[in-house]
Amino acid sequence: MKIQTKEGGEIQGRETDIAWAAGFWEGDGSCNIRKAKGNLSPSYFITAYAVNSNILPLARLQSIFGGKVFKVKLGGWAHKPSFRWLTCARQAVLFLKSIKPYLSFKDEEVSLSLDLQSRIKYQCAMLTVAEIAHRESLYLKVRSLHTKGGAKKWHLPQTQIDWV
Repeated sequence: MKIQTKEGGEIQGRETDIAWAAGFWEGDGSCNIRKAKGNLSPSYFITAYAVNSNILPLARLQSIFGGKVFKVKLGGWAHKPSFRWLTCARQAVLFLKSIKPYLSFKDEEVSLSLDLQSRIKYQCAMLTVAEIAHRESLYLKVRSLHTKGGAKKWHLPQTQIDWV
């Protein structure tokens, strides 16, 4: 299955691969809006990533969507070696747009990130104060979803569990 995007990019993969990627990413991944200081105004871009101690699912993401896989060191001596799959900017847009229909609870994070990236034009231009403020608000909203206690909780229906 080919997924054509508005930007002219294309993802080649079976629908089941893309559905698998969405489920794996919701469990072990996230997307962020990154902010860098510029000379005149800050610049923003999105990233999508997943971290796992098993490199195989990350290699599968890379084979479907591109990006990079590399080893990361997590804090503490007791941690197993971990790996990260990372994709940025336009490539992250392709990934997020293709998995969005399959998401259960990270859709707000994805929508905010895609909103920001859609506002970025790839030529040098002065940004208005209003545009900088809007990008900053998107950055802060995504950041609040990642902070402890600020994340949107995924509420399951209350069920009675009978232990046997």
